[in-house]
Amino acid sequence: MKYSVNELVELVDRKFDGDWNLWRTALGEWHISAKRTEGDFAATKPTIEEALEAAISWEPLPRVPREIPKLYRELFAIVKDGAKWRVEYKSRDLGVLLKRKRDAVDYIERVVEHSSQKAREWQSQYGWTRSATEGVDFEYLR
Repeated sequence: MKYSVNELVELVDRKFDGDWNLWRTALGEWHISAKRTEGDFAATKPTIEEALEAAISWEPLPRVPREIPKLYRELFAIVKDGAKWRVEYKSRDLGVLLKRKRDAVDYIERVVEHSSQKAREWQSQYGWTRSATEGVDFEYLR
């Protein structure tokens, strides 16, 4: 169906809640830019109709959180610190002091299990991004 320019302007206005701009470039092309909470749109087209139609047909890329790093038991260390036990990861102090060594071991088990669970959840929801291209198929959350 062919729309008039006025009808196209109304559709763009509805889609972007009035937060869009359209102007003619020095080369005589039409540039349109718009903002939505899901992302920004910009295009330059030879005619005003094509620019407005491009804005109407635009769909934002899905936004994906970055992959959650998995923690590994082998990289944890339990260090005696006076009367308490300190937990380190990759030789960095985690700021965790516990009374018993068994408490430190239990803490590490809980942290590793939580990390593994979060990594599995991310994989099940967003694992498809590993074979996709950032900026073309999806965007990372900022």
